[in-house]
Amino acid sequence: KHRYFSYLCPQMYKNAIDMKKSLFLLLSLLTSMTIMAQSDYTDPDTGIKYQYITDNEGTRATLVDGKSFPEREVVIPSTIPVAGGVDVTAIGEGAFKDNSSIRYLKIEENVKTIGKDAFSNNSNLQLLDLPNSLESIGTNAFGGCGRLTHVRCAKNTPQEFILKKFPNSLNNNNYATLYVPSSEAKSAYSLVTDWNNIFGNRIYVGDMNYFTKDGTTYVGASVDKKATLLSGANSIETPGKITVKNKVERVLDENNKEDYDVVCIGSYAFENNNTNPFVSFNTLEIQNGIETICNRAFYNWTNLNSLTLPTSLISIGESAFQNCAQLELLTLPASLRTIGINAFVGCSNLKHVWCKVQKAEDILIVCDASNNKYSFPPATANPMMTLYAPKEDYVNDTWKTFFGARIFIGDMLTDDV
Repeated sequence: KHRYFSYLCPQMYKNAIDMKKSLFLLLSLLTSMTIMAQSDYTDPDTGIKYQYITDNEGTRATLVDGKSFPEREVVIPSTIPVAGGVDVTAIGEGAFKDNSSIRYLKIEENVKTIGKDAFSNNSNLQLLDLPNSLESIGTNAFGGCGRLTHVRCAKNTPQEFILKKFPNSLNNNNYATLYVPSSEAKSAYSLVTDWNNIFGNRIYVGDMNYFTKDGTTYVGASVDKKATLLSGANSIETPGKITVKNKVERVLDENNKEDYDVVCIGSYAFENNNTNPFVSFNTLEIQNGIETICNRAFYNWTNLNSLTLPTSLISIGESAFQNCAQLELLTLPASLRTIGINAFVGCSNLKHVWCKVQKAEDILIVCDASNNKYSFPPATANPMMTLYAPKEDYVNDTWKTFFGARIFIGDMLTDDV
């Protein structure tokens, strides 16, 4: 019959055969095809939106929109409370793009992917806690997060894909700090050149704990018990004076407390601005134990005229004391090793600087006339500024840029000495 039919109606026969093949392919496709159902969920407490799907691989959720989230702290949960509990495995493209409220971001386990532009332009994001489950980060996911300086990686071994997605601002010049789960992890991260170049000796063991004490916010490593002061309060114990203390107590509950050593004052921590004004303060004491004063930490303290730096201090960041126009006397401790760009530029009344560092070569200062980058105001801007130094090696071209011929060997004697 088939041969007779094909002989009489060859085109009809060919069409029938083609239809049979198409039906077979369609049936095969339907057999292997995933049956997918998609639903939406909005967290009633946060307003964050999710989509979750069910297919032959199970049910999983993607966080799709948190752009309007208004709080400083956000935790991406491991599950959402629908259908008996659905794992959150992804953060979608642009999910939190341009959110300027978030300071602290914690991503819990189960999240595997962070989409393109997910947190781009989160301009106030400072702390990022990444889970062990993370497998990929999209392009520009953290682009424009210029204040991001604290990162916790739950993985015990360093992952290159994470490092490549950090913003350029996360670098050694911005005093970036890393938190890892164990001493073995600390060794592993320290041995990788790219990670070490960014974080240096600021790799701590433990969870990244974010907490507030007396209006001041801190972040500390739960095992090493080292803390950074993130944001200072302008409440006072003594009128006109702020004391940055070298220890802080974290209260867990009525019966449990933890003590942390404060080793760092973070970027922008006490910056004088309209949101958090410090214009009324003229006296600043930083207790011994503090090792680092980060970028713009005391920027624009226009009435500061008395400054006590700790003998433990190692580094002063960019613009840390820029525009402290009333500051006249400055003592740099022997422990100091670096002073960043513009650290004391704009200190137009600065007249006497006593540097106790024993050798000029032991302290790195910025003196780049071709690009107009300096640590101190140049002598042309502040011709009466005088340096008191321990040895003759300070009489060199670099220090002369700032102090001209007014470099004297010996201690600076004041009424208090």
